[in-house]
Amino acid sequence: MKKIGDAFKDVRKSVCRQLDKESRTKLFKNRYLFKKGNENVTDEEYLILLEHFEKSSYLEIAYELKEEFRDIFMLDSKKEAIEAFQCWCKRVKDNNIKEFKKVINTVNNWYEQIFNYFDKKLTNGPKNLIYLLKT
Repeated sequence: MKKIGDAFKDVRKSVCRQLDKESRTKLFKNRYLFKKGNENVTDEEYLILLEHFEKSSYLEIAYELKEEFRDIFMLDSKKEAIEAFQCWCKRVKDNNIKEFKKVINTVNNWYEQIFNYFDKKLTNGPKNLIYLLKT
């Protein structure tokens, strides 16, 4: 998840460089809004996102792909997740979101370990490590 966040930040910075000064300032001020998951965005915040998406379809597509990537880890089965990841990779390539190609490479390099998450829904995060130590 960190990789997708970092990659999206690179998209935002790239888009920012192409905007006029006023739009750059607004995008910078709202940078934390892009870190939120869709489920945590208020109606008012969504309108702000839409304003930014009107200025950059690249940013909009990247945001959608970031959210789709997060959604993969909400799926119930490994098979569904693998299929969703493959579809996600195709969308990244079709839309030429070059910043996300690093995410694809990382997932492919750690494919088995990442998708083993779906066997027990455990990660190597601190909360899960404490759980494993207690059991």
